Amino acid sequence: MNTLPKIACTALVALACLPFPFQAHAALSRKDLTQEPWIAGRMDARPMDGDSSSSDGWILPLKRTDVQLRIHSGLVEAEVSQRFTNDTSHRLEAVYKFPLPSEATVTGMEVRIGDRLIRSVVQRKAEARETYETAKREGKATALLEQNRPNMFTVSVANFAPGETAVTRLTYLVKAGFRKGAYLVNFPMTIGPRYVPDDMPSGEIAEVSNAVLPPWIDSGHRLSLQAEIRGIPSDVVTSPTHRLKTSVNGDVTTVTLAQLLNVPDKDFSLEIRLRESETPTVSVVKSEIAGGNYQLVSVFPPEHEAGGKALRIPRDVVFLIDTSGSMDGDSIVQARNGLTECLKMLTGDDRFNIVRFSGDFSSFREKPVPAKKGTLKAARNYIDSLAADGGTEMQPALSHVLAMPCRQKAIKMVIFLTDGAVGNENTLFRILDQELQDRRLFTFGIGSAPNEYLMRKMGELGHGQARFIRSEENVGEVMSEFFKTVAAPALTDIRIQWLDDKDQPLQLETFPRVCPDVFHERPLQVVARSDGEADPQTLEVVGKIGGEEVNYHFDLAQAASAKAGAIDKLFGRAHIDELMFLQIRSDRSEYDKLGEEIAEVSLAHQLVSEYTSRVAVEERLVPQPDGKLVSVPVPNEFPD
Repeated sequence: MNTLPKIACTALVALACLPFPFQAHAALSRKDLTQEPWIAGRMDARPMDGDSSSSDGWILPLKRTDVQLRIHSGLVEAEVSQRFTNDTSHRLEAVYKFPLPSEATVTGMEVRIGDRLIRSVVQRKAEARETYETAKREGKATALLEQNRPNMFTVSVANFAPGETAVTRLTYLVKAGFRKGAYLVNFPMTIGPRYVPDDMPSGEIAEVSNAVLPPWIDSGHRLSLQAEIRGIPSDVVTSPTHRLKTSVNGDVTTVTLAQLLNVPDKDFSLEIRLRESETPTVSVVKSEIAGGNYQLVSVFPPEHEAGGKALRIPRDVVFLIDTSGSMDGDSIVQARNGLTECLKMLTGDDRFNIVRFSGDFSSFREKPVPAKKGTLKAARNYIDSLAADGGTEMQPALSHVLAMPCRQKAIKMVIFLTDGAVGNENTLFRILDQELQDRRLFTFGIGSAPNEYLMRKMGELGHGQARFIRSEENVGEVMSEFFKTVAAPALTDIRIQWLDDKDQPLQLETFPRVCPDVFHERPLQVVARSDGEADPQTLEVVGKIGGEEVNYHFDLAQAASAKAGAIDKLFGRAHIDELMFLQIRSDRSEYDKLGEEIAEVSLAHQLVSEYTSRVAVEERLVPQPDGKLVSVPVPNEFPD
């Protein structure tokens, strides 16, 4: 059933009784259901102070987003400029929630209003908010950048006058993904509606609630994107989400979107395929600043050790599929096709089950059953019957799957297909931490704007992987590649040791402190800090394949090496991520202590986090003739 459009239509009926402009909130909750059982959530509409001269009653100050990506050495340096224009007769405050990659490290923000440039600093969150509010009251041009989630931010820009344009410029650094001989780059463009369960605190609901335009309204907001790929020996550059224009000049490949200006209603994905045999064994990116030397090291353990052993180990696989209303349309079709393809990869030694969930959950069978001809045929019929409708109550279904009985000597896998359109991420992380046991969880992000933070973090906590199925990708190829990836035994129980030129151990501060498992054609990446005297020459990696210990030595002195700025900020972000993981597992008293430590690390590295924000204030006082400031939410586009 087509749930989200029905929600939007319900909001439209309500709007007929309200004066424009209105604000549509994307907080979906069972508590707010009407008497009609098919409604899975809400889109509130309420009057909003301000000028209603804009099209359709909305004040829409965000006109343009320009994205510049510089890709080199396995890193992406990004610059995002957003142009807000005041077309009203009042001074404006624009408040806009927007997505970034969940692993992005924000390195700077500035605001330009006319010829005035205002740079930002990082302060504790409450202090930055007070700085911003004080400047706003005094009539000064000011801007505030806050983190709601690692992949969701809010920028507020206040006191730009009628006719003025304010341009915010945000920079961030992120590691490029790597899979099967290709670098992967993603840029999210919009935030879709998020479902919130009954027990979610009101403060957290406010964090993930964002204005979303009804799909029938065109905001006029357009996006341009250019990517410059330098020094990467690539055969081909493609995108499963957008048409591209590509030009090559020496070792620099420039990519733009074929359509110059685009409606930002779906994620952008870029794949840079390396020339055959160009995948490095080890690569190092360094940054030297006062107070320490920082390096990002990527290692690719040899593949021949696997020996096909995993293909002979039976698997107990449970497929967990999201059938909530937000999955309606192409998403549920993709998920059904993906599940069907997965069934083709099972062998007679495997067992499997399928669990679907929306507002409730149900199973194909009570427990995993053998992957025999008859059960596979019944499973395909079951998959064909799946439809998208209702809320998104993930946690009961996830707990049910993690408690499902499995064979002792089988590889225990959970394959989770969802768009992740929920706001209670930490609850799900805690369930995995407490109930996963010896299972591995693999997530597949479905749809045009999936919750990338939830997908990646669940894959990480589940000792598995996250994968995103883009709209133009062949689902059969994606699933076939996935099963090849997880078929080879992972390099598990990994320990690393830095060695000097005499093979003596060095003590470098390294993150992550506990290395994740490594899968076929996926690198192990660590970021480390050393003082000037500690110069590691070799990285020793010890782990297990098929239960047997293996040992690798990687020559850092001979590795592919490059220099880049802000590796220290990647180090700070990795440290924060480690502390956030410890918070998930902590009690209340320890939680607050870890929060203070996160704030200290954020300030030391000048990073935006859950406990810090960036604030920019113009020093000169701007007179306000009428003394009136109108605050307007800037809506996101409804996902394609």
